[in-house]
Amino acid sequence: MPYLGVKPADEFTSKDLNGEELILDADADTTITADTDDQIDIRIAGADDFQFTANTFTAQSGSTIAAQALTGTTGVFSSDVTGLTINATGDTAASDNAAIGYTAAEGLILTGQGSTNDITIKNDADADVLTVATGGTTAAFLGDVTLPSAGELFVGDTANSNMTTGLTINQGAADNAVFTLKSSDVAHGQTSLYFNAETDDILQIAKSNMNTGGISFGAFAENVVTPTIAFYGIGTTPSTSPSTSANPTFQFYGCPHDDNNGVADYVANALIFGVSGRVGGTTRRLWFIDEDGDTHADGTHNNTVFDEHDDALVCRSLDLMRSPKSVIKSEFDNWTKDHRKILEDVGVISKLDPSMPEYWTEEGNRADPMLNVSQLQRLHNGAIVQQRLMFETLKEVAEELLPGFADKLNERLESKSLPALPV
Repeated sequence: MPYLGVKPADEFTSKDLNGEELILDADADTTITADTDDQIDIRIAGADDFQFTANTFTAQSGSTIAAQALTGTTGVFSSDVTGLTINATGDTAASDNAAIGYTAAEGLILTGQGSTNDITIKNDADADVLTVATGGTTAAFLGDVTLPSAGELFVGDTANSNMTTGLTINQGAADNAVFTLKSSDVAHGQTSLYFNAETDDILQIAKSNMNTGGISFGAFAENVVTPTIAFYGIGTTPSTSPSTSANPTFQFYGCPHDDNNGVADYVANALIFGVSGRVGGTTRRLWFIDEDGDTHADGTHNNTVFDEHDDALVCRSLDLMRSPKSVIKSEFDNWTKDHRKILEDVGVISKLDPSMPEYWTEEGNRADPMLNVSQLQRLHNGAIVQQRLMFETLKEVAEELLPGFADKLNERLESKSLPALPV
């Protein structure tokens, strides 16, 4: 046993102190004890303050370990396989491990051995801004260190007078993606079309035009039957009476501006909303809504006509299929028993294959076909022309049976401001 002064008696040096307290002060309230195997307890002023076990030093409840201020011009923390070491004058270890340093001017510095691309984190007390910089170039600002509960986050910028709490990203002069979402579950393989995405990208936001702005959204999915983009509007109470001021669940708004911080009106027939798609090896404009609400569809891609059918009876089949209980039937309505099939054949309703997912609802029931409004409009056009031809044929037969019938009919039509029929 080590000692100072007079050597203790032999019986004291060999005494087993297990479970006994070593009293260190006059009032006997500061002690050291080892009443548990491989554990040392320190009691100060009657309170259990600290505890030692193998490789662990613990401050007990109510006790703290006071931190010492880092002194010196530069303190460097270097990491290697043996743990964390502190060098007051710099890291001299011959390795490529990362180092952490601090200076009053620069803040917290993260660097690799011999690297000039330092990452610095600094709290500017005057501006109350936490700054992150890489290689001497500012990369991000935290406008309030209480994030994420409140405050601002800036990337590539330092202020936004129109934002109290939120995120501001300034892309600068860059022309690629400004915001990207990824998923490790996705590998769509589309890396060279339009947005030059990476295979695990599911969303990119970028400028529409590199010089004039605008925004483009690029969504990516694997080649399966599922929506690539789905919008959900939940919780609104939309208007039930259409008007020029009604509010739907989804509303798209657009307007031109006057280059002088004001808005302008659309000119007549200006196209406001459109749908495009890849058709016939190129990108085609398929559908538009213009300034006065007119819709315009691509009329060159599908030139279907129905001259082989009685178009009026095909239109009647649609009513018989959709509302059989509401239609007052006549003997002419028995022209075909399978109204659904004839409508599928001419493309007025969608043809659903039971082997395809589209045939079934999410509840496992058979889905209803959709009405092809454009095809129905073509059918109506055909029906009108057929009725005109039938009427002219009827007039020709009447003229053969009753000479002068055609002239008399035309006189009557003109008296009612209707166009005359060819004689």
